[in-house]
Amino acid sequence: MQVDAMWEISNQDAEPSRPRRICIILGSRAEYGLLKWVIHDLQNDVRVDAMVVLTATLADDGFASFGEVRDDHLRVASVVELDWENGTSPPSEWLGQLLTELGREFLRLDPDLVLVVGDRMETLVAAQTAIVQSIPVAHIHGGELSEGSFDDSFRHALTKLASLHFPTSESYARRIQQLGERPESIFTVGTPGTSSILRGEVAPLSEVENRTGLDLSRPYLLVTYHPVTVDRAESIAGAKALVQALLELSEFQIILTGTNVDPGAGEVGKILSNLRLGRRTGIAFVESLGHRQYLSALAHAAACVGNSSSGLIEAPVVGTPTINIGTRQGGRDRARTVIDVPANATAIVNAIRASSGKRSPVDVTDALAEPHSLDPSRQIAQIVSSVPLTGLRRKTFVDCGPSCSSWSREDLVRE
Repeated sequence: MQVDAMWEISNQDAEPSRPRRICIILGSRAEYGLLKWVIHDLQNDVRVDAMVVLTATLADDGFASFGEVRDDHLRVASVVELDWENGTSPPSEWLGQLLTELGREFLRLDPDLVLVVGDRMETLVAAQTAIVQSIPVAHIHGGELSEGSFDDSFRHALTKLASLHFPTSESYARRIQQLGERPESIFTVGTPGTSSILRGEVAPLSEVENRTGLDLSRPYLLVTYHPVTVDRAESIAGAKALVQALLELSEFQIILTGTNVDPGAGEVGKILSNLRLGRRTGIAFVESLGHRQYLSALAHAAACVGNSSSGLIEAPVVGTPTINIGTRQGGRDRARTVIDVPANATAIVNAIRASSGKRSPVDVTDALAEPHSLDPSRQIAQIVSSVPLTGLRRKTFVDCGPSCSSWSREDLVRE
């Protein structure tokens, strides 16, 4: 629905008289990149007490993304550290610990609303914790698909736990309706990951050169490959094929960024290390570039390569072609700049070479035609700071009619 749509208010509970307390959960570098400007706007709103809670990799000072949050001077209300041994301990152990610790922090912080983004397993735990403590949840990036990852199921579960929804497209909004959510609770605003571009908050390429030690006036590939958590065989095959392809593509420099801390990350990391340990020159490995430098590197790359969602969300915005490997991002909407390839070295090489030269570096501050007033982060911040919270704790399932279906009868027609 549109941002200015009417909101149905029930009399279940009263609005708090104090500033609205909104608790924002951050557990990964990707989440911080998406929520940075939402947090910034909320923390500059006198009507709101925006309380940031860091956990998982963002609570670990051994990760570069922890330093990015610190350097941006955002106010952090809580840091929930986990005994997770950098993701090597069984997820069930540290997720159980997270549920307990977040429960304590929610009691201490007493939020009126918990804001989460995406599809991570720690995000699901945060939403569960909020619900059992009768705190309504707002969710960004619902309704999407990523069929090669168990995050796909987490995302839909988050939709059913949330009372406010911020999908990035109308097709995703219809899918949220298919899951039984009220149309009045759905606000289609676009992806907040583009806000840095809209606001001109993208690092100059010279910063990325200093960070990587590469001469980025020469062609380079920006590469990120994550585990395919629902298919270990594909995960390993894709990583091996990627390494083989990149060793062959000697005409390109390579910026390789780190993997998500997911099951299988250790195996994938060892395979990708073969690329760094080999004789191939012109390679820079950076665990995390940070959002500003990553967007700059993305905007000027010859191609974005791997299976990260950034190749389908941010890369098309700045005109960079994406070589998307395997099934991890299966089901997501695709721009024409996205080329899907199997986990096969020859297919990867051919796709990268075919896409090379089909774009030139752009001024990313002018990459979007949308006016600044349509900044997704600003819209999300305005809505969560002002929308009535009364009645959000009581959810009803709305049966979906034909108008909210994400497929059409033509989709069933087969030649």
